[in-house]
Amino acid sequence: QTWCSSDLVVLGNHSAGKSTLINHILKSEIQKSGRAPTDSTFTIITGGKKAEHLDGVSLSRSQDFGFSDFEKLFGREFISQVELKVIAGSPLLDRTGLMIVDSPGMIDPPGNVGAARTDMDRGYDFKRVVQWFADRADVILLLFDPDKPGTTFETLNILTTALSHVTQKVLIILNKVDDFKTVHDFARAYGTLCWNLSKVINRKDLPRIYTMFVPPDLDSIHANPEVGTELQKLLRADFGSTREEVIKEVERAPERRIDNAISDLKENIQRLQIHVAVMEACRQSLASRSKMWRSLALLAAASGQLGAGVVAFTKYFKIPKLERMPASFPWKSVISLSLGSLVVGAVTSWLGRRSVRTLHRKTADNLTAVFNERYKHQIEEGDQHLQSAWISVEPNVRRALEQIPIENLPCEDLKETILLAGMLKTEIPNLDRKARHGYHPDYEMDAQLPYVSSIPTAPVQVEIESNVNQIDAN
Repeated sequence: QTWCSSDLVVLGNHSAGKSTLINHILKSEIQKSGRAPTDSTFTIITGGKKAEHLDGVSLSRSQDFGFSDFEKLFGREFISQVELKVIAGSPLLDRTGLMIVDSPGMIDPPGNVGAARTDMDRGYDFKRVVQWFADRADVILLLFDPDKPGTTFETLNILTTALSHVTQKVLIILNKVDDFKTVHDFARAYGTLCWNLSKVINRKDLPRIYTMFVPPDLDSIHANPEVGTELQKLLRADFGSTREEVIKEVERAPERRIDNAISDLKENIQRLQIHVAVMEACRQSLASRSKMWRSLALLAAASGQLGAGVVAFTKYFKIPKLERMPASFPWKSVISLSLGSLVVGAVTSWLGRRSVRTLHRKTADNLTAVFNERYKHQIEEGDQHLQSAWISVEPNVRRALEQIPIENLPCEDLKETILLAGMLKTEIPNLDRKARHGYHPDYEMDAQLPYVSSIPTAPVQVEIESNVNQIDAN
């Protein structure tokens, strides 16, 4: 996908009004809707000159939309659970380049709620698929309905896992508030949703909850504004304007793409800094242990060799102080001492390698302790963002320690460390300013930055998309 493409992902439990909202945004009946679950697939909706419908197999074979690696990423079973619709003549899609992803409704499986539930209940890893789409999205709508306001486990689980790192993109919506008969019913459902969210969101203040509804047709909300119950008048006056706020956020997706790209770049730089710092702490710990055992092995071997050499030297050159030594010099003992010291050195070296491997495994199994020690002061100051970033970084550090041999662990490059710090301090704020003043993100810095001038490296080319991809690869 290019810079002109933006993504909207719509999530929620079944019958929360996802498809109805998409139809309302596009002002066309694109998706089937109803009280019962109407769709069990991921539907990708995009604009184009010619209307098309591609099933999962065709979509995975096409090179035009950026989804050719679906089978490799999520398995063959997922291919039958995804489709793409190209809508011709859609003003919103054509104007903004928006790509909308409608998701299957989330629902708790029957049976044992605890032990029987896995991420593969649908035949593919639903949580992983949602996270993949969420990483690439610019706006994420998470819908709850009055019947189950935050009580569906899968929805809350997705919110706290697959969406935990992209909360700035998520709009939480209590939809279908026109189902309520009284204000008291609305207050009860709203309070229930807040209570359920407070149990899974580790924050003192909850994010905003957009309360809205989608009218049956585009003109019904303006019909008879003075007629109806107190709640119906409230719906028209207040909740209707909230719906328009949500739609405006959707239409702002291209602008948010730039903001999200800058945020992703900043987040990836910070994660890379943590990765480098923890890996360096592990390398230094392993190098220190390895150096200690090498010194012991060398000392054991050298001391025996030195002792045998001194004895042989003094006997051979008849040093006066050793004239009382027996006439028959014990050459066998000297040789035994020399060989014994070599054996002791070899055994010590073997024990050292074994000790380092053991420390390697223990370090990989207890990386959080290394992280806590490395960032002790920041953690004591209550840096929640740092700890949240570590949750994302830890699997990559663990994988690196498991795959890279001890002797090949790379040393921290001071030049690159300075560059990363400089990007956070200078380049990211520059990008923010450029974005706010309407500059295209694909630009080159006007001049080499001060912190780079002392480093013998090529001038930094600030291109958001390539930087994000490069840092992800690193």
